[in-house]
Amino acid sequence: MIYFDQITKVFSGFAVLDSLSFHVPKGKISFIIGKSGEGKSVTIKHIVGLLKPDSGQIIVDGQNIVDFDQYELRSYRKKIGILFQHAALFDSLTVGENILFPLEAGEIQYSHEEKSKRLKSVMDLNGLPDITHKYPQELSTGEKKRVGLARALIHKPEIIIYDEPTTGMDPLICEMIDQLIVNVNKETGI
Repeated sequence: MIYFDQITKVFSGFAVLDSLSFHVPKGKISFIIGKSGEGKSVTIKHIVGLLKPDSGQIIVDGQNIVDFDQYELRSYRKKIGILFQHAALFDSLTVGENILFPLEAGEIQYSHEEKSKRLKSVMDLNGLPDITHKYPQELSTGEKKRVGLARALIHKPEIIIYDEPTTGMDPLICEMIDQLIVNVNKETGI
C-alpha cells in the first residue's frame, strides 16, 4: 500500500530522512518507532503529501505521489484519515459536529440521512455512546481519542495514520486505544 524508496529530506543541511526505504502492506498495522527528532513526523508528512522529498519515490497504491500537483494531492488525501496525537478536536463544536467536520468541509454535499448513517456507524465502531451533543471539554481522554478516530473514519479512508495515539496516557487507556486500533483494522481492513 505504501512504499518509500530511498527518500531523503534535508533541512538546513541536516538529513532528517537519509535514503529511507520501507514497505507497508495493505491491510496491515505497521509502526514507525524512534526517539524524538528522528523523523517520524517528517515521514508522516511525506505520506500525507505535506512535504516533498529531496530525492526518492513514495508509491501509494501504485502511484508515485511525489509527482502529484496540488489538485492530485487533494484527491489523494481523501484516502487518508489521521488521528492526531491529542485528538485535535475543535472546542467550539459538539462531538457530532467534530466527527462530521470532514464531510461538511469537503466538496461533496452529503444528505442529512447519509451523514446520520455515517455518524452512527463510526460511533458504534469506536464504542461511543450517544455523546454527540457534548463538547470536547466534557469528555475523558479516552473518549476524546475515540471521537478523533471516529472523525478520521467518517469519510471512509483507505489508510489511517495514528500520530502517537497513546502518548501521555495511563496503561488502561493505552490498552483500550491499542485494542480499538486492532478492532478498526479487523472490521474495516484499513
